[in-house]
Amino acid sequence: MNTWQPPDDPDVHAIMDEAARDTRDCNYETALAKFLWFHENSRGVPGLGGVRLSFALGYWFDLAQKYPPALEAFVTTRDEAAKKVFEATNSFKSFHELTALNRKLKEFDHTVNVFKKVVESRPDQAKHLYHAAEPALIKSGEFALCGMFLDPIHRLKQASECYSFSQDFEKRRPRGIFPIPDTSRKHFVENITTLVMLLVLNNRKDEAHRVRYFALETLDDEDFRLSLDTAMSGHFPSIDWPGEEFVREMNSTIKELKQKKHQEG
Repeated sequence: MNTWQPPDDPDVHAIMDEAARDTRDCNYETALAKFLWFHENSRGVPGLGGVRLSFALGYWFDLAQKYPPALEAFVTTRDEAAKKVFEATNSFKSFHELTALNRKLKEFDHTVNVFKKVVESRPDQAKHLYHAAEPALIKSGEFALCGMFLDPIHRLKQASECYSFSQDFEKRRPRGIFPIPDTSRKHFVENITTLVMLLVLNNRKDEAHRVRYFALETLDDEDFRLSLDTAMSGHFPSIDWPGEEFVREMNSTIKELKQKKHQEG
């Protein structure tokens, strides 16, 4: 039986790091206790929202591959999040947690099934959850369901504002020895090309053309134009979105289009 208890004045960052080290040192039972403590006690801690549902879950899932009780706890936590989606008035946090856990488990269909139940029982709430659900819906080929929640003009406006703000921030921040990579362009391209492809796949090509036209007012270069051309063709890679596979697939298609354009003169 595990006897680990948090210190009187626990440092949540330190405990996450300790849990990862315990995994490497094969102290699996202690590692699991720390991951479970971190997952619950890091809720609402400033600056830890992204870490909690990305790196921390990754460390925990690494442990789950070596220690079956950790996987059981991981799935139980996912199931509890699913229940809270229907219990809470504002269910976005629970649903966001559910999607993150299912992404590690690669159980995209589970996310889709929960979202469909929300659509049936709480259609107004589903509108607020759609953005978090979209990657799993895409992965499961639920393009028509995506189409029900697409608001192209609003999404384009938000994406453009976010891109401009992020670009300004990235230009002003100090450039250290290990600078943070520029991500604003990547996120904007992923967001808009996904939107365009979903519109095309839902036979809304006129709206897709308008999004393409206005998106180029925010960002206009050859690579982005080729990405949009790919999206307008209805090309939809099999992806773990958002992520490296999407970028790799899109870049491969862009390279092919460049070669074809060069050959045509």
